[in-house]
Amino acid sequence: YSGQKAPPPFTTGITLYQDANFGGKAVMLEKGRYDLDDLMSRGVNNDSISSIKVPAGYKVTVYTDFHFAGGSMSYSSDTANMVAPYDNNTSSIIVE
Repeated sequence: YSGQKAPPPFTTGITLYQDANFGGKAVMLEKGRYDLDDLMSRGVNNDSISSIKVPAGYKVTVYTDFHFAGGSMSYSSDTANMVAPYDNNTSSIIVE
């Protein structure tokens, strides 16, 4: 994505939620690497994720900075309340 048309939404994968307890805006991501521009092209604002649903067989690693830098934490199951410093502080994600 480089300022062009937004990509179509995924129909399988992990789901990111804007609010705790799987509330608010939700965006699904399939396996891949998502830097800040990629997340924003899919409707995920910087530092706006508070909970994640992770289906069996998936692993999500969140990073506090773009370009997969800064602190990181991995999730392999649903997380209703992300803990500090990752709650509302995620700028890049890897989904495996």
